[in-house]
Amino acid sequence: MSQALHDYLAACTRLDAFNGAVAVRVHGQLLAQAAAGVADAASGRRNTPATPFRIASLSKSFTAAAVLKLAQQGALALDAPITDTLRDWPQLAGISVRQLLQHCSGLGNFTALPDYWPTRMQQPHTPPQLIDAVLAAQPLLPAGEVRYSNTGYALLALLVERSSGQPFADYLRNAFWQPLGLHATQCEIAAPQRERALGHHLSPGLDAAMPVDMSVMYGAGSLSATVADLTRWAWALASGQVLDAAHTAAMFAHVPGNACMGWWRDDGVYAGQERRVWGHLGDVNGYTAASLLLPDEGISVVVLGNIGFVPQLPLARQLAALALGEPATLPQAPLAAMPQPWGDGEYRATDGATAVLAGDLLTLVRDYGVPCTQRLLPTAHGADTQHWRAAQLPEQYLLQRHGNAVQLQSSNARGETRVFTRVAA
Repeated sequence: MSQALHDYLAACTRLDAFNGAVAVRVHGQLLAQAAAGVADAASGRRNTPATPFRIASLSKSFTAAAVLKLAQQGALALDAPITDTLRDWPQLAGISVRQLLQHCSGLGNFTALPDYWPTRMQQPHTPPQLIDAVLAAQPLLPAGEVRYSNTGYALLALLVERSSGQPFADYLRNAFWQPLGLHATQCEIAAPQRERALGHHLSPGLDAAMPVDMSVMYGAGSLSATVADLTRWAWALASGQVLDAAHTAAMFAHVPGNACMGWWRDDGVYAGQERRVWGHLGDVNGYTAASLLLPDEGISVVVLGNIGFVPQLPLARQLAALALGEPATLPQAPLAAMPQPWGDGEYRATDGATAVLAGDLLTLVRDYGVPCTQRLLPTAHGADTQHWRAAQLPEQYLLQRHGNAVQLQSSNARGETRVFTRVAA
């Protein structure tokens, strides 16, 4: 498996399809780890397996474990109202700790605030300031239905502080990082990791990602770590090294909507067999992440990348399949060039989204309204068709010409398609 993993990642690197680090453990033993691409495009510093990355929402498993540890010790109760400890917000009296952990609280999401991307994410915040902003701008919905909420995990981190009497990062260090030997894991609010990979934004090359003040992310996504630490952490949780049996079961129990506590249920077919899978994704300015845990097989997989908007779940699933002996599926090798390109122009989809194609560069508006320019690699062509795949992104593009009309169809790793029609050449 180790050689197969390295061969696969070497091929992905050669085909310009990966930038980051990966690790795979089986029953806690590090089976393989590898890295590819640049940690810092400006200096040319390379990623290594020991490079720390910002892990975004993979941080939530630590926040959830901290709450569960305190519940195990009797410092709080999962089904008690959050206001038993956090009395600052009496309007939250109907919300339990368990509902926050499982994203069922009805609380809004601070990343959905209209000013989040333009200004708020770059400003330092205390947890109460962040929570107050959400409560002022977003209605509190009825509890019970799963609605992903970063704000809920900010409240949970504050709950950890007030229940333990320690700053959030100190509690994580004392309860988990030091006992488990997770020496490359830390909170980025006080200071960024030295030698951490820098976040990048896809442009014709790689630009520095827009900055984010990590105090905004708090219990929802403020940590950085290496792939080795995170695979060790996932297996420690699954194997009962962190919590007792009852609280381990509580962490991984899912509600309708597949939300767990710091994890999501993500069952799927691997090596021809339906398997139980828990996972989580992460995405913060210039970084994306995926963690998968197959408890019955003892497999933990983590993929960390430092180019924004690049989904890491397809690669994580491929690595889990490799660990189970399934042959790898490599990205399609590109052609040397696309003969007679004829697709340049501005395109518009039925939902109003726009795209601009200029040679092999495609500019699309991504999350938060951020334009992203990606390089396309030609893979096949016909008289009136051109097939491309995106470098770095697991996306395919088909250009079709019907007389004077030209359409661009995109498809991604989730099987979603979108059709753009050229409106100006």
